[in-house]
Amino acid sequence: MNTQIVFLTLSSTQKELYIVSMEKIEIIRQFIADEDIALAQNEQGGFYPSNHHHLSGAIKKLPKEISDDEVVMLYFHLLRLGSRLKPVDEKQFLLQQRAFEKLLPIIDLGYPRNMFSKFEMAFLFDAIAEEDTARVFQTGYAEYLQYHEVILQCNKYTNLPGMRGKPDKFLPYAQKDGIVARIIHTLHRMQFLHHGPLTSNATFWGFLFILMLNKGTNALSTLATFADVKTDVPEKRSNIWILGSFLKDRKKDNELQALLQNLYTWYPREWIDEYH
Repeated sequence: MNTQIVFLTLSSTQKELYIVSMEKIEIIRQFIADEDIALAQNEQGGFYPSNHHHLSGAIKKLPKEISDDEVVMLYFHLLRLGSRLKPVDEKQFLLQQRAFEKLLPIIDLGYPRNMFSKFEMAFLFDAIAEEDTARVFQTGYAEYLQYHEVILQCNKYTNLPGMRGKPDKFLPYAQKDGIVARIIHTLHRMQFLHHGPLTSNATFWGFLFILMLNKGTNALSTLATFADVKTDVPEKRSNIWILGSFLKDRKKDNELQALLQNLYTWYPREWIDEYH
């Protein structure tokens, strides 16, 4: 039957819903087309900056007329732009896994091709390169939701002192062996490099904070490895100052105070006591 005839037979409420659905479809398809071109030309897309609020509304409940392949491309481009997607069900998660799979070959290219964190990709899927694509599908839906929640918690604060002041918000994760083990694995696999533009990367320091609250043998060993003079990370002095700031807050934790004293042994005192 002709689409126009079908539309004329709808009630006024149905017509409004139909128009809204068609608007959502157009927004999604314009976004995908614009980002396809931008990615190919190594440029920033022009549609998203002025229409991201419309797009956010469109993706809350995707129109059924949008195919799975289109949804994958929608998620792929949103991830490229740095979005932390939370799937609402397992079907949506499968489509997001396909989008993450597409992201891996460009994970190291940086802005404007990719702004999703390689460090967070490693935590979510233990995948950091194109040859790791199979690993994306080894993380289950429930696991992903847990890992995603941890990342969001780490990024709820405008600064690290704000994070340090909320140990109760991080303690539940420090008490989960699976989360702690995943953090430790991620830190070692990434060689303590978060690849973010700021030394004060919230996800990275949130992970270390969880290890400080856990205080298990493996957690303390990982913290000591990070602090060791032999561990090569950019902005070493800034990292040591931030680490020292966290440790100074934990005055009643003997294990952490021992690590703090090691910092004073290994590095000049001003590295720990003076902001840099």
